[in-house]
Amino acid sequence: MKLNNKGGATTAIIVILTILLVASLGYIGYDKFIAKDESKDNQTTVEDQNKTPTPEVIDYKKVGCDAFEKYLEEYKTSTKEDKIVSYKINSCNLTSNESMGYNNTSEKFYLQVSYDVEVSDTTTSLWLGGSGTPEGNTIKNKTNFVSVIKSDSEYKVETLFTGW
Repeated sequence: MKLNNKGGATTAIIVILTILLVASLGYIGYDKFIAKDESKDNQTTVEDQNKTPTPEVIDYKKVGCDAFEKYLEEYKTSTKEDKIVSYKINSCNLTSNESMGYNNTSEKFYLQVSYDVEVSDTTTSLWLGGSGTPEGNTIKNKTNFVSVIKSDSEYKVETLFTGW
């Protein structure tokens, strides 16, 4: 079967038009549906902006007890009479006394701690003051109330005191 020139030119034009039509529909389809969905995933909607952020949940007991442990660790390297050899935290719990104004907040909160400290010399140690029972070089069951504050981005022991 042989095509004449008129039939070959018509076929070529139909093929070219078909290719252009398919390419145009593909571009329009991509632009209207696929690209639109991709850009929607990257946009923040008004609903997203109005959502209340989920507050960070902080375990204040753990944060406070870690701060108190760090506080005691610093006394292991002290060069003064307050130096300790070792320590053991017996208990560490959140506490407050709202009637006296000791309220827990995210910036400052209170602990009640019981601990033992081993010192090199119990006759001159500053750790003998307050509570606790000396047994050899260890002062057992010292009990303090501790205020912990947020300083910059970390929590630190602010004060130790013996009671409300």
